[in-house]
Amino acid sequence: MKLARRALFGIGVMVCILIALALLWSAGVSARAPTVVAHVAHQNGHAANNYTVFYASTPEERDEGLMNFTNFDSAGIVGEYFAFNSTNSQQQCFWMKDTPIPLVQAWLSENGTVSFIYNGTPESTQSVCEGGAAVLELDSNLRIPLSVGDVVSVYRG
Repeated sequence: MKLARRALFGIGVMVCILIALALLWSAGVSARAPTVVAHVAHQNGHAANNYTVFYASTPEERDEGLMNFTNFDSAGIVGEYFAFNSTNSQQQCFWMKDTPIPLVQAWLSENGTVSFIYNGTPESTQSVCEGGAAVLELDSNLRIPLSVGDVVSVYRG
């Protein structure tokens, strides 16, 4: 009898975990990537700001990106930071396939300076390639005043 209760309890816990993961997935929250804070020091007179973003550092996380992500608001996350083991001259190519939300994509030099900005169109399969050591994608709907020359630093929040 005790063994049956333990088994039922274990099954109940597993069901709760699966429901929680399904709710997070339906809200557009990825369970795979940790989050970091991207601090943007604006060069155009705007005050510096901090943004919570996913941190994609593995090839799998970079490949997935924000594909199929539909809702930033519920998670308090406004984008994703893609870290590469490369120099400024290495081309990093991005597209918006299977990404239903508009994104601002900023290519960053090794010291975090924004060198190129592209406004990504949802679901586009057009590749955009620029040299950079990292790329920061932010929700276009937020109208974040990001400009070439701004400096981005990333840290664990």
